[in-house]
Amino acid sequence: ERFAGELAVLAGADGPTVVDLSAVGFIDSSGVRELLLANRRAAEVGATLVLRAPSPACRRVLEISGVLGEFTLEEMSEG
Repeated sequence: ERFAGELAVLAGADGPTVVDLSAVGFIDSSGVRELLLANRRAAEVGATLVLRAPSPACRRVLEISGVLGEFTLEEMSEG
């Protein structure tokens, strides 16, 4: 619930909202659902939800779920 609440507030903000997923070790279908809802909310108000550097585990779940392409991704640059 807390994750959903935070995303709801962020997705309604002006400008891009960045969600750093670099340290996420586990995400399940409810987490994916909340990201999708936040992404939709952001789009409705003309904003962008950006997923920053999804961890390999997170990226895999998003890929398997067939939703990775729904999101704007920001990869971490090295250096």
